[in-house]
Amino acid sequence: MPTSSSHTAFRPRAGRLARSPELLAALAGRLTARDRWLLRMLHEHRVLTTGQITQLAFGTTRAATARLLTLHQHQAVDRFRPLIQVESAPLHFVLGEAGAHVLAAEDALTAGQLGYRRDRALAIALSPQLGHTTGVNGFFTALAASARRRGDELLAGQ
Repeated sequence: MPTSSSHTAFRPRAGRLARSPELLAALAGRLTARDRWLLRMLHEHRVLTTGQITQLAFGTTRAATARLLTLHQHQAVDRFRPLIQVESAPLHFVLGEAGAHVLAAEDALTAGQLGYRRDRALAIALSPQLGHTTGVNGFFTALAASARRRGDELLAGQ
């Protein structure tokens, strides 16, 4: 008979895990400083693509994709792929419910006080502002990536 423990909440699976106090506690303990920073960037900038997140925080797309999958499975981030006429759009990421709860707890707030609502976070997927927002964020991430490569910590924000 299987036992219940927090480490079992992190077994790799194809689907997402159900949000629970145990998941939130285990997630909070497992997040790296980079993960927490990335969650704050998603909260601040509303939406970032895989490429933008790679520029901001990872050396390769493969590393970014692997970590984003883990964060998605644990509800730290939500993702969507906008429908476009030609080819395929990259995955877009927004702050997820568990990620918002972790950030709020770090700031001694509730997710509501943080200004997070899942429906509002995902609303960008259907917003006419999506292209503009990802474009502006693309400029920001390119600037931050350039600063990171140069070692300019003030511009990189890390």
